[in-house]
Amino acid sequence: MPDSITYGLVFAGGGAKGAYQLGVWKAFDKMNIHIGAVTGTSIGAINGALYAQGDLPLALKAWRGLNLRDVISMEDALAAPDNLFDVRNISQLLHSMFRQKGLDMEPVRELLKKYIDEDKVRASSIDFGVVSFDITSQKPVEIFKNDMPDGLLLDYIMASACFPVFKSVEIDGQKFIDGGVYNNMPADMLLSRGYKHLILVDIGGVGIVRGTKSGDADIITIKPQTPLGGLFDMSPKVLQMSLRRGMLDTYRAFGRLTGRHFYLSVRSSARFVKKYGQSVLDGLETAGQQYGADPYRVYTPEKLQSAVAEKFMTDSQKYTLLRQKASHSEFRSRLLEDRPRLRKFEKDFLIPAAVDILADPNTTVRARETLYRLVPAAAGAAEALLTLGIRPAAPDSN
Repeated sequence: MPDSITYGLVFAGGGAKGAYQLGVWKAFDKMNIHIGAVTGTSIGAINGALYAQGDLPLALKAWRGLNLRDVISMEDALAAPDNLFDVRNISQLLHSMFRQKGLDMEPVRELLKKYIDEDKVRASSIDFGVVSFDITSQKPVEIFKNDMPDGLLLDYIMASACFPVFKSVEIDGQKFIDGGVYNNMPADMLLSRGYKHLILVDIGGVGIVRGTKSGDADIITIKPQTPLGGLFDMSPKVLQMSLRRGMLDTYRAFGRLTGRHFYLSVRSSARFVKKYGQSVLDGLETAGQQYGADPYRVYTPEKLQSAVAEKFMTDSQKYTLLRQKASHSEFRSRLLEDRPRLRKFEKDFLIPAAVDILADPNTTVRARETLYRLVPAAAGAAEALLTLGIRPAAPDSN
């Protein structure tokens, strides 16, 4: 059982995408996942210290109140104050970097002092380590808390999080920059400590990821299926969504949720697959993607089916009307050509067209095979809808 295992946790770097890691932490607390040590790079180092400190409400408070003013000192207000790399900020950002020879990290230090207590991190039963790069000696520095001199824990965290837009961080006469230039996913630090069960939280940050010499280690990787927000996009909506996705992806990684493209409840999905088969569930998810079902809520297959059916009925009416127009009367037949020339907007109606073709008893085996070869996703979705008894709606007479 997961709660009988002691894991080593790795938080990768990735700037504001790190809100995702707080969602992972929330899920761990709900599932009673036991972490013995955490290592991190850049924002992963900051989140790792917060995790070792063990105060989730405080960490959530820090993230929910985060904005660029807390981490970056600029002479004038930014045109786009929630996203550093917004195109409207580039000219001002380059100007400030040139004048200051890198942005000042002092706001970051003040933020860390507000939320990270060195004594609590050191007293924690959870070990903590970071990676940074010493540009003075041209070598990486991988260091755990017990090897950091007293009073310098925040400095090593800042060194790990010193993204290239910032001035380098100096510790004992040596200059350090972001650990992502050496290893954005410092899993080997935990393997060297004897951890056989690792959880890697990959948020899609910029940096080098070195191959892990895992040997016989059991590794669970938690990562988003689609990209998170930008590296310095700190708009509240983006941060909150990243946090939610981290929580849901963790549940899925540990088997508490299932689904390829959506978050589906496990028991209801098992019953659904037993009744209809896995291919029908896969096709239903494909249709859900096509019709823009909310990908960040938890569904039963039946609820996803209901959402898909509603959108399909509207689309099938439009498709029927489209076929009735002279200029598009051959849409159905063109779809079965070897190289169909479809207008851009016609591609939006591939699923109802595929349902139309597959539901027709006069459709030949060869035509079916052609459809699956040309538009496999739409054909799979259509087959699923037909199996579930979803048929095209008649055009609205109004």
